[in-house]
Amino acid sequence: VPCMCFIIAMSNEAFCALVDDSVKDDKTTMIQTALHMEGSQGKQQKRLKSITEIFLETQTDKLWRHGYQRYYETQLAPYREIDGLRILEIGAESGISLGAWLQYFTKPAAVQGVAYRVDADAAKRTACNLMPDQCEKLAIYSLDQSDKVALAAMKAKNPEGWDIVIDDGSHYAPHQIISFQNLWPKVRPGGLYVVEDIESSYVDNGQIYGYPLEGGIGHPPPSNAVEQFKRLADVVSRKHFGQPQFTVFEGVDHDVADVVFADGIIFVHKKPAGDYWDFFPRMLVYGAANSSKSFAEYEKKLQGEHLQEKLRSDPHNATERNEKAEQQMKR
Repeated sequence: VPCMCFIIAMSNEAFCALVDDSVKDDKTTMIQTALHMEGSQGKQQKRLKSITEIFLETQTDKLWRHGYQRYYETQLAPYREIDGLRILEIGAESGISLGAWLQYFTKPAAVQGVAYRVDADAAKRTACNLMPDQCEKLAIYSLDQSDKVALAAMKAKNPEGWDIVIDDGSHYAPHQIISFQNLWPKVRPGGLYVVEDIESSYVDNGQIYGYPLEGGIGHPPPSNAVEQFKRLADVVSRKHFGQPQFTVFEGVDHDVADVVFADGIIFVHKKPAGDYWDFFPRMLVYGAANSSKSFAEYEKKLQGEHLQEKLRSDPHNATERNEKAEQQMKR
């Protein structure tokens, strides 16, 4: 593959080597850059249904209530024909959306779900009825998405990780934060993490599935997950203010490539494999000396929120309930 070299303050050989390495990357780089299309020339491929058509057939509320097809149509397209794709959806209670994913992705290796307080076997049967010939690729785990121990056990059963993780679970902001913090490391290079139903972060007086909603616009996390995910924009651009180690998710967010906010939904992309991505930005104009005052104030603000302490003490989080139960048993 020919290399295009630009005039910058480095050797042409070094830059070309990085570009050449980048184009040799495996499917994970293709995820970020283009559709991974397969098939021999001259063969007419059967027209694939759009995600809108599939959502209509399965009658998922992702379409008729939320209109997520407006974003999924383009956000999921680069992953559609990846051979061996693995997807996990939190909130697979009905099994309908799992059936939709089985129809949409052409060569999935695993379509998995997390269900809580429902009949996981019934959910699997619903998904299997939609795509009976793909049923062996399905798995549904019955667990609370805020239970770190249960999440760790599920990750141990899936050492390959996932290309896509979708959080359509409790919609409780602290749960959305906990799930991302624990599952993001298992998203494969070039992969995608989706948080649906972020409208719950804007509610300051309400409830969802029995969980109290006490956030509101501009309210700090953990009661507002949107505000926490907004900070990923700072993580992505951290080199521009001279803080390459800056994190808002306990260090797991170092490989976030970008974050996209849409109507009721967030998309977080992981950087591709290889060194090319981290080679930039270069020849930075500003650094720590230019933003030390504002960064110190910002860091003090974040520390003052005591996010991790609040997550641990929230009685609606499974980890906190489990720890209290263990303490009572020891007494």
